Amino acid sequence: MRNSLLFFSKFFLQPLSNASLRPTTKRAARKLCASIDWESTENKIIMELWPGTWPVTEHILDEMGNDCLYYGIEFDSDYIKILQEKYPKKNVSFIQWDVGNIKNILKDNKIDHVDIIISTLPFNVLRDSPQLISFIQESTKKGVQFRGISYAHPKSYDIYKVLDRKIHSYTLQNVPPMYVFGIN
Repeated sequence: MRNSLLFFSKFFLQPLSNASLRPTTKRAARKLCASIDWESTENKIIMELWPGTWPVTEHILDEMGNDCLYYGIEFDSDYIKILQEKYPKKNVSFIQWDVGNIKNILKDNKIDHVDIIISTLPFNVLRDSPQLISFIQESTKKGVQFRGISYAHPKSYDIYKVLDRKIHSYTLQNVPPMYVFGIN
């Protein structure tokens, strides 16, 4: 409950960064993670962009193998503190940074590649981050799985067209309703 209130308050303080009134539901998180090929995740590096209050993180960590590495890139220091307390595992790291500088994040944290990228970023953050778009495009051309969510139909924004995405599912159980889209 505390985290839902935190998320709700951040929606009013930062409506362009927190695009919904409440965190992603567990059902929506399951749908997002269900579209990923988890069978081939041995020794993989998984990156989640903006884990926020962690409903998606929880499913990722349940699905990934113990030999995988997980990096959550989060802008908000309040969320980082909560995430670090909740998941103190050695193969799980949370990095506070602006995802727009993704290449610097990788370099500074000695991450040489990523195998799966999962994003709950609002469209405006993607739109305003050309370095991130370039990283996603370069990565998916090399076979990296990318999954993201959108609260508006992904065909309605040019940024999603640039990513050459495919819609995997839709859920009305989230507030607002949510699309799951992906590449590879």
